[in-house]
Amino acid sequence: MLQWTETKKNVVLAVEPGIEDVILKNLRNMKPFSDESQWNFTSVPHSGLLSTAGAPDILVISRFLPGEKPHEILRYVRDHYPETHVVLLVGTKNEQCRNYMKLAKEAGFMNIVTGDLPGDLPYTLDQALQYTLPEVEASRNRNDTVPEVPMKQRSDRGIIIASAGAKGGIGKTSVTAGIVQALALRGIPITAADADFSRQDLSAFFKVSSRMTGDGESTKSAVPVDRNVYVLPGSGVKTPMSWPEPEEVKATLDALRDTAPYVIVDTPSDLNCPHTPVILQESDLVLVIIDQSRFTDQDIFDYGSFLLGLGIDHYKVRLVVNRYSRRLMPVREIVRAFNQGIRGNAEVIALIPNQWEKYARASHKGQIPDINKAPWQAIVKEVCAGNASASIPVRQAGITRIFKTKRRDIDATQR
Repeated sequence: MLQWTETKKNVVLAVEPGIEDVILKNLRNMKPFSDESQWNFTSVPHSGLLSTAGAPDILVISRFLPGEKPHEILRYVRDHYPETHVVLLVGTKNEQCRNYMKLAKEAGFMNIVTGDLPGDLPYTLDQALQYTLPEVEASRNRNDTVPEVPMKQRSDRGIIIASAGAKGGIGKTSVTAGIVQALALRGIPITAADADFSRQDLSAFFKVSSRMTGDGESTKSAVPVDRNVYVLPGSGVKTPMSWPEPEEVKATLDALRDTAPYVIVDTPSDLNCPHTPVILQESDLVLVIIDQSRFTDQDIFDYGSFLLGLGIDHYKVRLVVNRYSRRLMPVREIVRAFNQGIRGNAEVIALIPNQWEKYARASHKGQIPDINKAPWQAIVKEVCAGNASASIPVRQAGITRIFKTKRRDIDATQR
């Protein structure tokens, strides 16, 4: 991996006029490039100005940079920037592109990004700014991700799992309830939190609700459903002004880690909800629930981009296809669109079959059918892989009480 000092990285974008603004806008919405104290970007719109670039850490050269002929620019860069990490943007692969790539490789340049920006997977521009092409290829050959960052391993605290989805009506809450029951079936304690305040579907599924205090305030503390399951209901009202602040939600998530080895949070489908980003960012694993009928390629691409913009790395995202049917849109097309949006390789871990009537009948009884079968057990296996302490007992340390109708300081209540 490229080794950087702790000083700011200086990046020069030698690209055609107008493109630098698009590149910079997108990079600034991504980690680590959003940190302006660590990443400095300048642009050069003409090859004649390359001499003014100084000695950048990274030099990005577009094949379409105005000025000298491309092969002459390559020669100049090779002779004047021997210590710089050079990235070449070559565009769509055609005959001219292939000839340029051949010249570049002969000149010793290997870090080549092809296709429309941010580039063809796996070597996109954001990867190229941090890694050499050989490093990325070697990592793929080991079936690793780049960077090699595993899901958080916690020896004494639970992990947060976000159940997420770009749209309502895809069965996200049913999948959340199924995961809860599948883990409980194995004797593993789990706390489920209903953060979709506008719908309260998870609370309704488990038949839990808030309790009214003497002053008329609706407090939210975890309710035991059975020996292994506690449920934290959401706000009792649907008015956004009465919902907890994002910082309060963050504090609650931190407190929930002490209640069980696994905490699953049913997130809102509304991407504009103010507490959705903090839940996704604080989670150790994000399960994105999708189906084959309600997403267009653009919808799922946009959701992948939404997660990327929040700094959600693809290594902690898994896809679950709900209501799966072979007669509907091929899953590979949905996955391709999502991965292009998130700039990574998120994997499908389960295909939950389309059995609408069977699920409808079971849901009225607070059950998920076939919970001991392959799709659910595959999810449980993936979830358990992220926590080395799956056998720790439920703690009695209490849970933060902030899901209530008034905003006030956080306090704790014993179960």
